[in-house]
Amino acid sequence: MKYILITRHAKSSWDFPELDDIDRPLNSRGEKNAMSQGLEIKRLKMIPDKVICSPATRTVATGAIMVDLWHLSQKNISVDEHLFHGRIKDYFKSIEQTDPQHNRLMFIGHEPDLSALISHLTDVDIEHFPTAAYCQIEFPVNSWKELSDGQIKGRITHLKAPRKSTEEMAPGLELPDVE
Repeated sequence: MKYILITRHAKSSWDFPELDDIDRPLNSRGEKNAMSQGLEIKRLKMIPDKVICSPATRTVATGAIMVDLWHLSQKNISVDEHLFHGRIKDYFKSIEQTDPQHNRLMFIGHEPDLSALISHLTDVDIEHFPTAAYCQIEFPVNSWKELSDGQIKGRITHLKAPRKSTEEMAPGLELPDVE
């Protein structure tokens, strides 16, 4: 099995209007949400082998908080310039290049890219993927390359956000009982 954990960056600050979008930092609620979501991912034993972030300050900060909680080496986190306003093909390129020894890959990025990615990987429509939300998708494959053509669809095993229910994010989605 291979797993992709898709996470939207935590809440960013709008206190610095002079900053470009890519440079906005997390606000205090974002820092708290990144920590609580990271702790939940740890509790569920879903810690990724590799974390790939958009280059935006808020995604890198979200990743840094989580990686620190999980005691992962900094070599396990990387920045992919293509994931700021990334397209599906950019994510698939990262998936294909993932070390075959890694079984759990995490992306930290932005909307609406992440909702589109989840939908493409699972055929489940996400109506709203709020800040600090995460979605784990399970794939019945042994190699990341098996996912390269987008034909194999995964199953969402977890979908959680700090202030939204699963029903609000994906109406009608039934999650497996996997805790």
